[in-house]
Amino acid sequence: SFGMAMFGDMGASAMDPPPPTTRVAKQLAKTRFCKHFQRGFCRYQDKCCYAHFAEELMPRPNLSKTKICVGFLTGTCRNGDCSYAHGLTELRQGLEMPEALTPPGMSPVDPGGFMPGMSGEVFTP
Repeated sequence: SFGMAMFGDMGASAMDPPPPTTRVAKQLAKTRFCKHFQRGFCRYQDKCCYAHFAEELMPRPNLSKTKICVGFLTGTCRNGDCSYAHGLTELRQGLEMPEALTPPGMSPVDPGGFMPGMSGEVFTP
């Protein structure tokens, strides 16, 4: 059949979940319960990015103020308690990632989203 021709030789690894690739995805791994496991079956089993048991559950990282608020940059943010940074002075780097999870060529703490040489000035239109 068409399905077998397309997917028949992919092996078991085709069913593996994609590994978390971003720093945030790695920090969020196992911070919430797997809804599929709670319903009775998770096809990813021990490779799942979500927790199946309470012992696996990790605390959620505080990612507030780790990205600039787009609304602030355009002058349209109306959130009095915005979780995004309003300017570079509020910007936090977030949590450090263990060396083993750091992609090759990157520092363990990478603020991301800014070009090298960017000054601390905030652009105001």
